[in-house]
Amino acid sequence: MMQMVLSIKANDKVDFTENPVTCYTCHRGQTKPVGLPPMPLARSGHEPGPSDAVSAVRPASPSVDQIFAKYVEAVGGSAATGAKTRVLKGKREASQNRNWPNEIKLAFQTGLLLRKITINQTVLVPFPEQIDFEDYRDVDGVKVPFTIRYSAIDTFDSWTRTFTEIKRNALVEDTLFAVPVASPK
Repeated sequence: MMQMVLSIKANDKVDFTENPVTCYTCHRGQTKPVGLPPMPLARSGHEPGPSDAVSAVRPASPSVDQIFAKYVEAVGGSAATGAKTRVLKGKREASQNRNWPNEIKLAFQTGLLLRKITINQTVLVPFPEQIDFEDYRDVDGVKVPFTIRYSAIDTFDSWTRTFTEIKRNALVEDTLFAVPVASPK
């Protein structure tokens, strides 16, 4: 198998500069080759499913201004852009019954995000990680995710945060955002 990997790299008929071929490409840490690890969702919203008809004509794409206007409307319009702080309280759950109380204080208003996928390039192999934002609810006219899931290759590092209370424009002391004082050397 080592010879196969070296042969693939030597012949270089396909450009693998973004994701070089390594043992991990096929094996993913297992003794027998496996595919990519399954993330929570099987396909994205813009890919056709097995029973979806494929359209021969692609509709015109909306302009950036149209997309932004729909986005602002979806997250709550002027209520979404007027918040200065957000306080989230709940719990963080992980495998092996590891649980922590969770409180996050933000000094700005973010948007309606469904998923963030990151491929971390390492010396040996690329490692995917995914964050899903779910259970959006209305909080003072703004849609906010009450469930956030982090998926990693190692399930020990995966977790789910479920919030029971989210407050907008809650009183947050300015000292929480002060730059820490450097300790004397």
